[in-house]
Amino acid sequence: MRSAATNWQKVWARLSLPRERGRVHFKARLNALPLTLVLSPSPMGEAKQGASNAARTACVTTVSGGQFGSACSRLLLAGLLSALVGCGSAAHRTLEETFEQIYTIEPTVNVTVSNGDGAVFVYGSNTNEIRMQAIKRAYTRERLKQIAVDVSVQPGSVSINTKFPPKPKWALFDSSGTVDYTIVAPATANLTRLELGAGEVVVDGMRGERMHARLGSGRMFAHNCFGNVALTLDRGTLTLAYDWWEPGKFSIQTNIAHGNAWAFLPADIVCHLVAETGHGKIESDFWDSTQRETKEVTKINMLIEGGDDAEVTMRAKDGDLRIVKTSP
Repeated sequence: MRSAATNWQKVWARLSLPRERGRVHFKARLNALPLTLVLSPSPMGEAKQGASNAARTACVTTVSGGQFGSACSRLLLAGLLSALVGCGSAAHRTLEETFEQIYTIEPTVNVTVSNGDGAVFVYGSNTNEIRMQAIKRAYTRERLKQIAVDVSVQPGSVSINTKFPPKPKWALFDSSGTVDYTIVAPATANLTRLELGAGEVVVDGMRGERMHARLGSGRMFAHNCFGNVALTLDRGTLTLAYDWWEPGKFSIQTNIAHGNAWAFLPADIVCHLVAETGHGKIESDFWDSTQRETKEVTKINMLIEGGDDAEVTMRAKDGDLRIVKTSP
């Protein structure tokens, strides 16, 4: 059997982080999370790309009588923007705190991860421990301290939960913060629940009995994951990719409410393929030439190489599905 695990030493080396257990690093970055306000592009096209909004507005040098009120409004907004930039430079200053831990666990442990905003990257490895890195980011030190990463390790289960402070009701920008997780776990562990409100989810090389991941909005990517996999996305893009295929009885399911999905499947795959979209179209490289000449398709149900043990199901409520045949 070809190993689907990602070597955790290589993953950890790419992070370029110290290896001390429980080490907390604190630093500030300038202009790490740029804020952009677009009032109005220059109707004359004279402002250079990348110029500030005030510079873009200044490109309007002459106005007619009927445009006077609009020009005044733009100038007032430009002045307000300049004031905000001048007195709000601290809004561009991002504070970071990095938290790292290593826990010895069973290879078939149940893992749950919950996060509101940020990213969750999970890599499967041939190991009996779980390595976790969490990077907290916020615009103020008070907000940074209010973001809590709670890790609970029990026999047979690991739970990682994120607690954010309440979002400000009267604020020009949302500064509640983000958390990015990088988790290296046994490839045979069960990812029983991965939930992220907004951001990016990556799961690579997991082959436990079950894996359930849900993302509210953003990008989701699953690579070489074998087992009973269920991926749910409310809004965004989803990519499912396999470098090779393994025989077995399991199911891969993707459900997208609003967005597009791609599946990159090896040419020698043996499975039952089902794809369906409510509002959109489906394109597949596994159709023969006669099927490709037919009208736009919104549902397919076919056996590839006569296989029916493994099932790959892709459904979208509003979006397109693209199934690509890749070379071994």
